[in-house]
Amino acid sequence: MKQQKWIIWIICGAILLGAGFWYTKGQDPVTKESNFQASVSESSAPAGDTSKPVNTDSSEIAVFICGAVKHPGVYRFSESVRICDVIASAGGLTKKADTNAVNQARFVQDGEQIEIPRRSKTAKDQPRAESDAQTASATSSDKISLNKATKEQLLSLPGIGESKANAIVAYRTEHGSFQKIEDIMNISGIKNGVFDKIKDKITI
Repeated sequence: MKQQKWIIWIICGAILLGAGFWYTKGQDPVTKESNFQASVSESSAPAGDTSKPVNTDSSEIAVFICGAVKHPGVYRFSESVRICDVIASAGGLTKKADTNAVNQARFVQDGEQIEIPRRSKTAKDQPRAESDAQTASATSSDKISLNKATKEQLLSLPGIGESKANAIVAYRTEHGSFQKIEDIMNISGIKNGVFDKIKDKITI
């Protein structure tokens, strides 16, 4: 009885081996190789690996900035930047920088030198100086000169009548000229009260 069971097991094993042999022999070699490579790839890849490819581009640009910036020097960047970015890295512009002389939106090139010019004092301050001079001239011309005014001009001053106007003209003849506007109080009849009324309207 035991001998018959062993014979049955041997026959079943032979059948399974034969079936496996014929299946393997009939499979396409390319398919087997593809399946093998896929199996190897799946087994070697870490489970749940979702990391992105590493960027191996180590290029950088170096830019030299000088002129009207707070911290001139060479600055390095890992990507393309604009002039405004370089200015920011250099601490920003100084108060004397001519902000209209440079296109801050332009991209810079590796090895480029950027010079931020300073405002021209002549161009900036000349209009103001001319305006101040014109204002001073106009203010001075509105005042009556004690040394040059005619009798009629002196009569236009508040508190100055004909007798006082004649006295002012006579004072110039006798003493030469007024050295300061306060000297007008040396004339009889012109004291602090009258002087306060005309001091902003007269000059020497």
